[in-house]
Amino acid sequence: MIQGRIYILRTIALMVFFYALIILGLYKVESDFHLPIYSHISMDTKIHFLKHRVDLKTADTIIIGSSLALNNINGELLEDTSSHVGKVVNLSGWHMQCPQQLPLLSRIINHGNVKRIIYPTQYLDFTGKNGINRRIIDQVFGYLNEDPIDTLFIILRTSKNLVTIIDRLLRWEFFTNPNTYDYLVYDRTGGSQLDMGEHNAHPTRWGNIDAHSIAPVNEETLTCLKELVDLSQTHNFDFFFVVQPFREAVIASSPELKKIMAAFDGKTKKILRNSNTYHINAHDLLNLDDSNFADKSHLNIQGSNATTKKLVEIIDQISSTKIKPIP
Repeated sequence: MIQGRIYILRTIALMVFFYALIILGLYKVESDFHLPIYSHISMDTKIHFLKHRVDLKTADTIIIGSSLALNNINGELLEDTSSHVGKVVNLSGWHMQCPQQLPLLSRIINHGNVKRIIYPTQYLDFTGKNGINRRIIDQVFGYLNEDPIDTLFIILRTSKNLVTIIDRLLRWEFFTNPNTYDYLVYDRTGGSQLDMGEHNAHPTRWGNIDAHSIAPVNEETLTCLKELVDLSQTHNFDFFFVVQPFREAVIASSPELKKIMAAFDGKTKKILRNSNTYHINAHDLLNLDDSNFADKSHLNIQGSNATTKKLVEIIDQISSTKIKPIP
């Protein structure tokens, strides 16, 4: 009986010892490799980037959105060529819709020096309803700011996902190729441009019209856009809502798609009527040809640079008119 109890105690002690090793190991590696906080690799790598490569408190320009925002705006070009943009941070990630980014964005705005938000998007980002646990966002924000309790919470949370960590370590090289849609190597602002075109685009993504492509806008997702507009008024920052270019040949092939895009443009314009909110239809402004696209909606490096240059013109023009001359 006594030997049995000793065996159980030794087993428990051994388990506690190995778990402690895992926790210590995660503390050691988290600065070099992203932790699977959400089991969403794009979001997890972005959290790692935000914690270890940028200072959110110094950012005056925040880019939010889905992969359209991740790929379609060159943040480094925006920093280097604009007369008014200082430090850019790109918060965007795969499949990220407004409700998923608003909780973290709100905390950054409340604790930072944000002068403008840029939201490169298309109707595709407003066809569903997504949200995330706001409590987890509180912990993530604390983790980003080196809070020891929140950091411990994140470490304990991710310690349950060792299989995911090992799998990502083994497959990480796959996400470092700019010739694929899965490219997750970030520039200094958190953006990730695609070195792709029609020659290496996936045929389905290049021109296929599927059920997702013609899905109507979900009215509930527009509520989040209204909240962003309210934030811009409360905190007095400029909000640039940038409707992204789309392959014209695909639009021309589907009258239903054209109707959905026009409706999205009209609905979002009605929401962005306040002062310091700007609705920019980059599709109409730029009229980009196919050489600028990685698929029907994502831009390649050439298209990203073209869109960014036009955005710089608009931002600098608007910012210049707000600067009062010294008497």
